[in-house]
Amino acid sequence: ASTKKGGIKLTEYDKEYGFRVSYNASTDKLNIASQIADGTPTDKITVQHNGNLGIGTTSPTHKLDVAGTGRFLSDSSSQRVLYLKQNAAGAGNIIQFQGASNENIWEITGRDTNFYIYNNDLSKRAIYIEDSTNYIGINNNTSPAHALDVYGEIRSYVSSTSAASKLWSRNGNTGQASLELQNSEGHFRTI
Repeated sequence: ASTKKGGIKLTEYDKEYGFRVSYNASTDKLNIASQIADGTPTDKITVQHNGNLGIGTTSPTHKLDVAGTGRFLSDSSSQRVLYLKQNAAGAGNIIQFQGASNENIWEITGRDTNFYIYNNDLSKRAIYIEDSTNYIGINNNTSPAHALDVYGEIRSYVSSTSAASKLWSRNGNTGQASLELQNSEGHFRTI
């Protein structure tokens, strides 16, 4: 393998510092570095031969690998700031949140017509939104039959001693409300 190096250095007139664009044949990487004053150049952007681009990292493992913060800013109210497109049916658009040891903790997923937030520790969908009805399922409920459909217990808590915990329901047309309680045997009570 060749160990040849080549590059371009952009500096202020009569100064040693500025920017450097270089290629290193032994690592097969193109680097853009900055140099402040007479210090050592620091690589800022790295492009590998396989097309991976790193910002803040010299060893990108993905098509875009950023070490640090990022910002996306739209220039109008009608533009998408981040656009994820499914490449094939069944493929997913997943935003993944990982812990410090690279363990996968949470995922926000859009797959076909499904949208959900997935908890990898429990292997369950914490929140699921049904696309045809816009109904929301909670606690691995992937077939919500109501606007809010929860598997499990619901708790309402108010920390103030002067306030009461409330469950409020109102019919928008008549102003009347009802609360239906039903057990596993189908027995229910309407209040």
